Amino acid sequence: MRFGPKVLAALVILTIGVLVSRWVSRGMEHGLQHLQLEPPVRLLRARIARGLVLTLFLIMALQNRRTWNPQCRSAGLPIPRSVCRSNRG
Repeated sequence: MRFGPKVLAALVILTIGVLVSRWVSRGMEHGLQHLQLEPPVRLLRARIARGLVLTLFLIMALQNRRTWNPQCRSAGLPIPRSVCRSNRG
């Protein structure tokens, strides 16, 4: 019960990441068709974009294990409680 919600949240983040990466890959491949690049080059660039997006979502899923304080934000970004407490004195 201790890690269940965090594992579930990580799986949801990864699932969303797979969907977003597919969408980005298709959009990238479609956009590169207008540049008249060879198909292997288009496919390579689309796969690189997909890998970068998946890496971003993997990092987000791995950071899910930390506890965030929604009240402590700077420029709209969540800050760990330990950092927030040390800044407040």
